[in-house]
Amino acid sequence: MKTSKPIVIFDATKTGNRESGLGNFCYHLGKEISRLKPERFEIQFLVHKQQVNLFGSEQQYILLNAVHKFPVNNFKDAALLHACWQLSSLQSSNKKLKWLYTVHDLNFLIKYKGFKKTYYTNRFLGNIKKANQVVCISNATNVLFADLTNDNFEAEIIYNGNSLSHIIKAEKPFTNLPKRYLFFIGIISPKKNLETIFEILQQIPELSVVIAGEAQTIYQQQLELKATQLNIVDRIIFTGKVSEEEKLYLYENCEAYINSSIAEGFGIPVVEAMSVGKPLVLNNIPAFKEIAGDLALYITPENQKNFKDQYQAYINKFGATSMGKDIKTAAQKFSWTHAAESYIKLYEELLFG
Repeated sequence: MKTSKPIVIFDATKTGNRESGLGNFCYHLGKEISRLKPERFEIQFLVHKQQVNLFGSEQQYILLNAVHKFPVNNFKDAALLHACWQLSSLQSSNKKLKWLYTVHDLNFLIKYKGFKKTYYTNRFLGNIKKANQVVCISNATNVLFADLTNDNFEAEIIYNGNSLSHIIKAEKPFTNLPKRYLFFIGIISPKKNLETIFEILQQIPELSVVIAGEAQTIYQQQLELKATQLNIVDRIIFTGKVSEEEKLYLYENCEAYINSSIAEGFGIPVVEAMSVGKPLVLNNIPAFKEIAGDLALYITPENQKNFKDQYQAYINKFGATSMGKDIKTAAQKFSWTHAAESYIKLYEELLFG
C-alpha cells in the first residue's frame, strides 16, 4: 500500500557480513532506528534476499539488484536515500531523491596506489558531489574528508555505538583458553598490522594472543610464518568467527584488548572493550586517540621495540587505580540509541527543512 509519508531508503546491504565494521554499523544502526519507530517518515531497508526480515517482519524491504548500480528509475517513490558507506555504487535518475552518505574512513588513500587509488578517489568524490548531506563517524575521519574535498563540504559527526550492549550472557568459546591473553577481533587483513602484536608478544613470554575474526587466507599464512620465525606459534590462537556471546566472554576474560591497525575511521571493538572496562593497548592513530584519550597505552615506533616495561607499568597502574571504571564511563559516550536519534533528526531536516 502506498504511503502518504516520505520514504527513506536505508542501505543495509552490508549486513551480509556483520563481523565487518560496515556490517556491524548497518545492522545496529538499522535495528535501533526501526526500534525507535520514527513517525514522520517511512523507512524501507535495502537488503540482499538473505537479509529480509533482519529488522523485523513488520518492516518494509527492497531487494538489491544489479539495476540499482545504474542511473535509471530506481527508488522512484523515495525522498531520501541513506547510503551507509562512502563508496556505495547505488544510482538513481530520480532528480528529487536526496542523498545522505556516511563516511567511515578514507582507507583507499592508504590501501591502494596508481590506478586503483585514482579509481576509488574519483568514485568517492562522485558520491560526495551528489550528496545533500555527509556524516563522518569521527573527527579523525572528518579531518581527512575535509582535506580531500578542500573544505567544500561541511560534514556532520555522529559517533558509532557499543555493539555489546544487547548481549545478556557471555559464553566461553573453547575450553583451553590461556590464563593470560591479549584479545584482538576484526577482519584479519594487512591494514590490521598484526605483525606488531607478534613482536610485542615475543617480548612478554607470559602472554598469549587470541585473534578472532574472518581472515584473508594469504595474510593469515604470512602471520603463521612470522609466528614460527619468532618462535611464538604456540601462543597464538586464531578462532575464526565467534558469536556475540563468545566475543563478550573473550573481552571479559582477556588481560587487555589490543589493536595495532594502521588505519581506522573509528574502532567499534575499542568501544566494546571499553564498555567492559578492559585495559587498552592501541596503535597511535588519530581515531583510537579520539575514542580512548589518555586511558590507553599507545604503541609508537619509539616504544615498540622495548614494550614490555611500559606494558607492565600500565597494567600495574590499571589495577591500582580507577582506570577500569573510568574506561567504562568513557564508553557511555558511544551509543547506538544516540546515533539512531541523531540520524533520524538528520533525515527529518533533509526531508522537511
